[in-house]
Amino acid sequence: MPETTRPKLLLLHLPGADWRVIHPLVDAGRLPAFAELIDQGCIGNLHMRQPSIEPAPSLSVATGRLATGHGVFGPAKPAPGTPIGARPVDRSDLAVATLAEMAAADGAAAAAVGWPASYPAHTGPAIQVSDAFGHADGPDFEDWPADPATVSDAELLEALADLRLHPTEVAAEMLGPFVPHLSEVDRETDERLGELAIEIARAASLHAAATWLLEERPLDLLAVQLDLIETVSARFMPFRAPRQGHISDEDYRLYAGVVDGAYQFADLLLARYRELAGPDCHILVVSSHGFATGVRRAAPAGGARTSQVSRQYRQFGVLAAAGPAIKADGMVFGAAGHDIAPTALALLGLATPPDLDGKVLTDLFLEAPGPSLAGLPVAPEATTPMADTAYSRRRLEEAMARGFVSLDGTDAETMAESAEVAWRLAEAAAQIELHEHAAALAAIEAALAVQPAHGGAMLQKARCHFVLEDYDACRAVLEDLQADGASGPEIDHLAAELAFKSGDRETGKAHVDSALAADLRGVVGLTLLERLARALAREGYVKEAEATFRRAVAEDPSSESAQKGLGAILTATGRHEQALEHLGKALSEAYLQADVHCNMGRSFFALGRLEDAAGAFNRAIEISPNMVEAINGLAAIAHAMGRDAAARAAGDSQP
Repeated sequence: MPETTRPKLLLLHLPGADWRVIHPLVDAGRLPAFAELIDQGCIGNLHMRQPSIEPAPSLSVATGRLATGHGVFGPAKPAPGTPIGARPVDRSDLAVATLAEMAAADGAAAAAVGWPASYPAHTGPAIQVSDAFGHADGPDFEDWPADPATVSDAELLEALADLRLHPTEVAAEMLGPFVPHLSEVDRETDERLGELAIEIARAASLHAAATWLLEERPLDLLAVQLDLIETVSARFMPFRAPRQGHISDEDYRLYAGVVDGAYQFADLLLARYRELAGPDCHILVVSSHGFATGVRRAAPAGGARTSQVSRQYRQFGVLAAAGPAIKADGMVFGAAGHDIAPTALALLGLATPPDLDGKVLTDLFLEAPGPSLAGLPVAPEATTPMADTAYSRRRLEEAMARGFVSLDGTDAETMAESAEVAWRLAEAAAQIELHEHAAALAAIEAALAVQPAHGGAMLQKARCHFVLEDYDACRAVLEDLQADGASGPEIDHLAAELAFKSGDRETGKAHVDSALAADLRGVVGLTLLERLARALAREGYVKEAEATFRRAVAEDPSSESAQKGLGAILTATGRHEQALEHLGKALSEAYLQADVHCNMGRSFFALGRLEDAAGAFNRAIEISPNMVEAINGLAAIAHAMGRDAAARAAGDSQP
């Protein structure tokens, strides 16, 4: 970056990036820029909050707010009266200011490139290059006019327009690293190379705009989002090793390396950003969520080309940070996407608006930053909704075809209804995570007012009633579902919970067994498997719970929930060495779990490792200061150490 007087920051958001892919590629020497960043700075997981449907998680990164704060719950909104009945979300739907706008309002030179809900880009104190900048319109570059709404001012658009890359300009040498057997692909019948070229061209266009800004403008903050890893993962993760049963040998041979190629491409871009930004620039590389790998990948249902992408998301994304004020070779725990914006403002020495949901990640800093400067709320720039244009329709249709938008219907009226229901259910998911189940019920009822027979909404409604302990209402909804012919493991699980609550253990166990007989794979299936295991453990079916947790661990050894549950059972049943192994694996995925530390303390204590036990109990208390089990554990250690000291003293007094 050209010199400025403030601290400098580069924020690179790579949604879908996952440590489970990054670490093996770093170990293999294939991601040198990531390796350098990891060695020089702090890393950790970034926890995804609900709703998981993009662009909500990305906008939490961009704004420092949960979805209930920034107001965007999904990728599409209903648009009654338009030819398609729905529209992609745009800048008018974002209720708050972005990080770049907050920084610019406080006097920093800031630019944002490639973020969702940024079209139309508006003229303001922050430079804006919309994510639509790289979306090609026309058969070739000459027939692709520069859209004035993609860049915040006309002069800047003129400078950037020729930097765009049209998909037809993506040459074989660019595709080769992704598809080594490129010459064997039949381009007349195989559309996948064309799709890959589109994603590479979009990423390259946004990257070119971002690097031009780094070279030509004196910026304090550059915030860039590149979707390449996520979009490539959505299309090509099914082909990655290990080979899934529904993938042919030929497709596996041709496309197994595409996802890794996307990570290597991102690594090259990261290296270029760091070169241009210079050693005095702080850098945050984040992903709002990970992407399912291995057995958690769900096969497309009903002959569809791809699964709904949000069902492939993993709750842990990536956080890597380096720079003059950031610790080297450190770890940060408990971070979430909405913590990134306030942390970025702190790194820039700027005020934090008081209405942000996120916190400053002080564990990143060499020296704890002072109290956050209380800034004034920053209002977003006013924009009008995107008009119903060929561009907006094409973008929505493409997102639907690729699984990023899941809407039912072929006519405009049905599409509008489907978009409304999806939006309301995503809003309900956000409220549920905040334990605002009454508010969630209101959103669900709004969805059911549009589509009264929507099975997903009915099931979500039943769950809310259950949590609110209105078991009669829950049972009534469940009976309505079953009367309509609905069945499956999720209904069995809820029926089991109702039976257990009423004291009917036999019926509850039968429903659990029925659910366990289902094919529980993919993100959703394995999550349900872990819930069933916890229900069995809670009801005293210890052997069955252990077997179910072991099934989950066998399916996905990196599942912190399954490892945690199995470790708890092993601790309770006195198999402490095994317990420590599984509990340790749970902590490697998510460290801030007081109950896991407490169980480790119990196992250490049983094995006579009192110092280790004390450390584990103390860590549990740091996370949950009023945790009675951990406090009692420390008391037991003090008693045991006092008893041992007395015994030693008695032994020393013998002649």
